[in-house]
Amino acid sequence: MCVTFHLSVNARLSPGDIRMTPTITRNGSCSLGLLCSVDKPDVMITWSNLHGGDVNVTGGVLYVPPEM
Repeated sequence: MCVTFHLSVNARLSPGDIRMTPTITRNGSCSLGLLCSVDKPDVMITWSNLHGGDVNVTGGVLYVPPEM
């Protein structure tokens, strides 16, 4: 199954200003966390699920549970 997410950043950034860091947990199932961090103040980061439904975001980290 493929789940697609959309990341929106409300500022013009250069490639060095934004970082994506994935974290994969394998403990009988696979969970994924995606961290988006930006090196500029006052930048809003928004995650959305392109297939509909809620997204679990805490402090810029998108958590994708195994059942998605």
